[in-house]
Amino acid sequence: MKRSARTSALEGCIVGGRLAAGRRDDLQVASLDEPDIEPSLIIAPEPPCDVVRIGGIEDIDPLAESFGVEAAALRPGRWVLAQESAEGEVTLAWAGPGQWLVMSDAISAAVLIDRASKALEPSKASTVDLSCARTPIRLSGSAAPELLAGLCPIDIESSRTGDSLFTSAGGIDVHLMVMGRQAFRIGVPRSLAQAMWEMLLRCSREFEVEIGSSF
Repeated sequence: MKRSARTSALEGCIVGGRLAAGRRDDLQVASLDEPDIEPSLIIAPEPPCDVVRIGGIEDIDPLAESFGVEAAALRPGRWVLAQESAEGEVTLAWAGPGQWLVMSDAISAAVLIDRASKALEPSKASTVDLSCARTPIRLSGSAAPELLAGLCPIDIESSRTGDSLFTSAGGIDVHLMVMGRQAFRIGVPRSLAQAMWEMLLRCSREFEVEIGSSF
């Protein structure tokens, strides 16, 4: 089944380019006079993906079996990538006690729900399609931890690759996935995606920033 086309809340409002450190505003994206200077921060939208929240999971084994991962890998506060040979990749991310997010940019929410049903007890569990509810933004570079440390009330320095954290950034509730030591993925409520994007630009004025665009 082919997944339905989705439009990012950020589409049409991003101009790719470079923002120099020390800028006073973010109205102009200009090339640096010294192009050899590497950006310390990359801010980029990610394409929308299909997201399903599964609730009421008491036994993790059926969920792991449904998506072809080791049950031991599905731990609280963590996310794991499941390799799907022909269909694509699926990511499972902890979303609270008994709750998991199942995400894919290649497999439809309907298919994800169908596969997840093998792990559900109908009287206790539930699935919700959140594909249109979240907008993902990627932060990477040496300055990414510093920027997030100033926005989030959690200890970013102690986070580890593979962490799945629910926190706030500048007062906006977000799902933060730690992709690497200097790489993060932020899931933002769709209605607040542009506000988050503008805040990230405003709070990163001390850094050399590369604005990426995936559209």
